[in-house]
Amino acid sequence: MTKTIFKHYPVTSETCRLTLEVIDNLVEGDSFLCGLGDQPPKVEKEFLATNDLAEFEQMLMGFTDTCVEDYDPYPENFQHMCNMLHHTRVGVSDEHYNKVSGLLNEAMGSYSGYIINKVEQRLEEIDFSTAVLNKSGNSGEYNVTSFADYVITDVDAQIYYMAYTAYFSGLGANPFFQRMYDLYCTGGMPCGWPGVRPNKAELVNESNVKDNMVMLHFGL
Repeated sequence: MTKTIFKHYPVTSETCRLTLEVIDNLVEGDSFLCGLGDQPPKVEKEFLATNDLAEFEQMLMGFTDTCVEDYDPYPENFQHMCNMLHHTRVGVSDEHYNKVSGLLNEAMGSYSGYIINKVEQRLEEIDFSTAVLNKSGNSGEYNVTSFADYVITDVDAQIYYMAYTAYFSGLGANPFFQRMYDLYCTGGMPCGWPGVRPNKAELVNESNVKDNMVMLHFGL
C-alpha cells in the first residue's frame, strides 16, 4: 500500500524517500500523540517533559513574529517551538532552500490539510478533552477547544518543517528535528524551550537540544 505522504510529496532521492517514510510511519502509528490522552504511557527519564497546562500555555503564548534570518536572543521564560523552526537549517544555502520551497509549495499545502484532519481525529481517539479537564481539576480554567487548536496548529507546523529535511540531508543530520522526532515517538508533542532564546548554533547542537527541548506529555 502506498504511504499517504507519497501522495503529497515528490520523491527526489533515496534520503528523501526514507525520511518521508519515517514521518509517515510516525503520523500513522499508534503512538502518535498518545501521551496527550487520558491513558498516556510513562515518559522515560531521558526526555524533558511537562504535564503542566499553565507552563504549556506559556510556551505557546510566547509566540511572536521573529521568523527572520538574523535575530538576537532575548530573555523570556519559555520559547515557543514553532518560533524557532525557521532558524534550524544546517548547511543549506538560501538558493537551495528557496528552490526546494518553490518545489514543495503545493505539496505542503495539501499535506498540511491532511495533517490537520489527522490530528483532530487523533485528539478525539485519545480523549484529549478528558485529559485536559483532569489536569485542570475540572475547574474550567482551561478551554479545551483552545488547547486543541494550539496542538493542531503547532503539530501541523512541526510536521511541515520535519518534511523539509527530506529534501536536504534528512532528519538524522539535523539534531533539532531528530530530537523533535524522538519526542513524538514517545507520544508527546514538542512545545517549547525554557529560558533565553538560543542562537542558531545552539539550536543545532545535539547536546544542547537534548537538554532543552520540552514536550507536553501527561505520562509523568
